[in-house]
Amino acid sequence: MKYVPLGSSCGSTVFLTAVEGRKGPNCPFDWALSNPEFVLEIMKLCTSNISSYEIVTKYFFKNRYAHKGEHVVSWKEPGQGSYANTDYRIVFPHEDHKTPGDVTEAYTRRMERFRNILTSQEQVTYIWSPPGEQRLFDGEPIVQDLEPLNEIGRMIKSYNPQARILVFTENEFEFGNEIEHYVIGPCTTYGEVAGKIHDIFQKIQ
Repeated sequence: MKYVPLGSSCGSTVFLTAVEGRKGPNCPFDWALSNPEFVLEIMKLCTSNISSYEIVTKYFFKNRYAHKGEHVVSWKEPGQGSYANTDYRIVFPHEDHKTPGDVTEAYTRRMERFRNILTSQEQVTYIWSPPGEQRLFDGEPIVQDLEPLNEIGRMIKSYNPQARILVFTENEFEFGNEIEHYVIGPCTTYGEVAGKIHDIFQKIQ
């Protein structure tokens, strides 16, 4: 069984890392603050003829961000700030210690791995969870709309009907039959998200 985090923060990845044998090699969304619109767009590109390298260098990383208090803002000066996708308000907070070449190489591998998993018939469980905090990017919440998760679910199932899609949210939301939905209630950190996922997972695995 493979487990693949789909965002929206490190919560899903921290949960998988804490449970022995479940965290596999990194995929593109493991260590980012992201949203469903971005995940859906990247998934569509992964099922196109565009190379993984081109997806990473032209569509995945776009511009940089900087901190403004506890929130983040776009950073316009080329080569400055931290890795981001300012079109979609996406933050990559764990890559600053790497050179641009190393980041491109690492994420090209992760992208290629993800697209191979996406179109395979392996036993795969995809996990999406809330960020655990309300981070703002240029004054807007990073996660604004959960509806794209329904299209993500349909897309995953169209390639792999056996795939399992677990979605954890802080509040009730109407999802399609492709998604297994669990409400975990409000959280303030991704660690709290990971803990609540763990508690539910013990009952449903």
